[in-house]
Amino acid sequence: MKINSKSSIDDPKDKHPEISPDVYQVKVQGRLKPEWSLWFNGMQLGVELGDNEQFTILTGSVVDQSALRGIITRLWNLNLKIVSVILLDDL
Repeated sequence: MKINSKSSIDDPKDKHPEISPDVYQVKVQGRLKPEWSLWFNGMQLGVELGDNEQFTILTGSVVDQSALRGIITRLWNLNLKIVSVILLDDL
């Protein structure tokens, strides 16, 4: 069997050079200070008050699924409960 060194899978950027980051909204239980924004790739942090609890809403551009996983992992490392992850571009 001959193995071709060139990948047979096309890079989506070759077909669609105009691909832009998606905008996500991630809601977590608890409150983060605005200074945490830098640790979450510059996402905007907002606060939502619920019945006897507070939520932090992170909103911003995410370049790909790997970057989204990185954000979710950081939230997990902080032991924050993730309430929702919404792709805003699809709304």
